[in-house]
Amino acid sequence: QQQLPPEAPNYFLVNIAPHQQAAVADYLSQHHLKASELYPMVRGRLTTKNGEPIASTLPPESRDSNTLRRELNLTWTATLPANNAVLAGQWHGNRDATEISIESGMAERLSLAVGDTLGFQIGDQTIAARISSIRSVKWDSMQPNFFVIFAPGQLDALPAASIASVYVPPGASGMMPGFVKAFPGVTVLALDKLIGNIEAVFDQIIGAIQLLLGFLLAAGMAVVIATLLASLDARQQEAVLLRTLGAQRAYLAKSLWSEFLTLGLLAGLLASACAEIAMALISDRLFELPARLHPWLWLALPLAGALLVGMSGWLTTRHITRVPPMQSIRALN
Repeated sequence: QQQLPPEAPNYFLVNIAPHQQAAVADYLSQHHLKASELYPMVRGRLTTKNGEPIASTLPPESRDSNTLRRELNLTWTATLPANNAVLAGQWHGNRDATEISIESGMAERLSLAVGDTLGFQIGDQTIAARISSIRSVKWDSMQPNFFVIFAPGQLDALPAASIASVYVPPGASGMMPGFVKAFPGVTVLALDKLIGNIEAVFDQIIGAIQLLLGFLLAAGMAVVIATLLASLDARQQEAVLLRTLGAQRAYLAKSLWSEFLTLGLLAGLLASACAEIAMALISDRLFELPARLHPWLWLALPLAGALLVGMSGWLTTRHITRVPPMQSIRALN
């Protein structure tokens, strides 16, 4: 939600029949609602690349791509949509009805390049089109976005419904029941509720991660304490030697604190790196959102690690600095 631009569309209008397009546009205009263009849409499955089954052209790790297991939403337009930018090739415009534009992520996953010919199964028809451009898409714009955009002409005769997005200000949400009443066949998707559901899923994932981190923290503290207890004799011998050579209690205490604080700081930095990697993988693989750094994490975890390890280490070994050297020597003997 923090990544959404100001006044990002918060409703999607789906299944707008061709004879309803003008009326829907008039309704939105009369109520001064900011809407996107209407995009016709059909569904089709990507089946071939340059005349061969597309799965056979891919390495084994790419054959399970979700793009190949489902139908894609296909649209056509001569105008490059907003929040899209051509990265390779040329936008088709009205130049050739057999050309298409492919989203860059899809092109990378499926090893597609400008000039490749793709085959799509749409209903009982197989339609071939050549890639004329590869483009980036700003998915968080909340506009209707598509992996595949055809040039006008090739899909025009197919039965299609249109899709649009609209921004409804907080004080005008009461207009949508009127829209539903006026256009009962149009599906209205409230993105605010969808975002709320996504936030609930995020909260559950965060709760699970926090619980796991709590167990890991407890286990880590137990390991630290066990390691310190196992090394007490060696530390006591070292302390006796240093005290015999004239080291003061303050020096021993400072050296212990420095050791434990450094260990805690390094552990916190390692935890920060692991947490960043985990969150990046969740954002990219699960939610397909761009990964971003969390500066507070790199401050909080090292400080927490230094404090916890420092305190536990000091509480476990502090008696070493308080025992007189002669008493320690007798105990060792």
